[in-house]
Amino acid sequence: MSLPAQEAPATSQELHTYQDYCSLPEGSPYQLVGGELFLTPPPGTYHQVVSMKLELQIASFVLGRQIHPGP
Repeated sequence: MSLPAQEAPATSQELHTYQDYCSLPEGSPYQLVGGELFLTPPPGTYHQVVSMKLELQIASFVLGRQIHPGP
């Protein structure tokens, strides 16, 4: 089955397979749930703020302890 790159069928009675999902372009914002394709919403502002604060906390922890990757 060939699916459009930007849109999943809105009111299709047809169930989609994992093969259909794999045929979407890489990075397509869809999830396959019970044979239906759902458009994954982008993260909101609250999500971005929480993500930034978490990143800052981790960076502070690592830099404060002079933790370095590798041998």
